[in-house]
Amino acid sequence: MNTPAVQMITPKDALDAVTAQKAVLVDVREREELEESGLAEPARWIATSEVEDNTPEWKAFVTQLPKDKQIILYCKAGGRSNHVAMKLAQMGFKTANMGGFEGWAKAGFSVKKL
Repeated sequence: MNTPAVQMITPKDALDAVTAQKAVLVDVREREELEESGLAEPARWIATSEVEDNTPEWKAFVTQLPKDKQIILYCKAGGRSNHVAMKLAQMGFKTANMGGFEGWAKAGFSVKKL
């Protein structure tokens, strides 16, 4: 199977795309990580474990993602977000990987608590 490449995107470009309503930001870290640090203000959340286990929550989450917008994912360091981005790309979504949450936080962008 041909695996699509996932574009890397900076936190600034991610924020600009979400603000322009051209993208949706998704955090794929686990609950404990979010409780510790919060998540990007505009982000939706689905844990990678939900994706891996193909749970009903994951299936419902996917049906709510817009096909006409880019889906930008992030995690702690970029590995899990890349994995989920590839999975979504194989499902027909246009995806990008923002890498780690730390880049968002260090840029001073808005963070919310879970």
